Amino acid sequence: MGEMIEAVSSGGGVDDGELLCPRCGYDLRGSFGGRCSECGQEIDRATLAVSGFPWVHGKTAGSLLSYFKTVWLVTIGSRHLRYETAKPQGLRDARRFAWVTATIVAGLFLGIFATWTIQSKGLSFMVVHPPQMYSRQKPQWSDDLLVPWSAGATMWPVMPVMLLLLGICLCTAPRRLFRMPAASAGRRDRAQAIACYAAGTLAWWPVIAGVLTLMYLPTEVSIPVVTKLIIVIFILITARLCWVVRSWRLVLWIPLLWALCLACVVLSRMLIEAAEVYGRHPMRISAAGLLVLAGVMLPVLRIEQWALRVRHAGLERALLDVPHLLGLWLVAFIGLLWVVPWCIGFFWMVVDSFL
Repeated sequence: MGEMIEAVSSGGGVDDGELLCPRCGYDLRGSFGGRCSECGQEIDRATLAVSGFPWVHGKTAGSLLSYFKTVWLVTIGSRHLRYETAKPQGLRDARRFAWVTATIVAGLFLGIFATWTIQSKGLSFMVVHPPQMYSRQKPQWSDDLLVPWSAGATMWPVMPVMLLLLGICLCTAPRRLFRMPAASAGRRDRAQAIACYAAGTLAWWPVIAGVLTLMYLPTEVSIPVVTKLIIVIFILITARLCWVVRSWRLVLWIPLLWALCLACVVLSRMLIEAAEVYGRHPMRISAAGLLVLAGVMLPVLRIEQWALRVRHAGLERALLDVPHLLGLWLVAFIGLLWVVPWCIGFFWMVVDSFL
């Protein structure tokens, strides 16, 4: 087999003339035919010279439309993106895409936290009272885990900051699967750019969370309060997206998206009321379980699919990558939502005992 020619990437993260075979990854700069000399794949040099992700062409197609189009193509595994691992990818554009995804995921977590806070009229849902000094109840080992965590979690703004960092960590963790230390600088940047696009499937989490919320929304919840909260969160997310993509034209999409959200709310409530009338609660529980499973496995599937394409590896690599990715997400959840608040609360309890 021929040797792969190393190339040095430019500052923008695009390879300097490097042209790879989309099937086997062979460097084609030394061949001038219409087929790869290694695997026989037909090569269209003009197509391989331009990235096919719609986000890259967002200046002409509209940033919001290009973002959701990219997420949709990655989600369905479109054939239009099958050769992207062999095309030049701008790392700067890909990182902007990843920041938009992280903003959406973090906005979801902050919205859930804000909803619980409003319904509980404070942070009482995270309060754990320690046993009294002169009570007959003996301290349990769980008190050492829950009481310091509660002391830290109920301090402002510990949990909002942790949820914001959690959204960022979940979107950046897949990049570890795309590391290629032995490759050229250009190929490493290309792999990291594709990792940013592959993590775009996490943008479906707010949709799944919205459907689950509508399915299990308690009847005593004040709908006007929830509606106002959704409006505030939607405005904040839109402002953040406008700042990330440097385009205030997104404001023009607010009325259309809000009307679409209201239509989905009305339709979902009608379906829920019909299911309650006919007593189909097991069906609703099964649907919720499938939604949660799809929300977790779909991003894992697409991220691993792109990781295998970038590395030109077989399915046996997935046996290592899938547990690795799930482990990274689990560590992020435990570390940011439990360990860090516990440490903050424990430190505060020590300081308070001296004061």
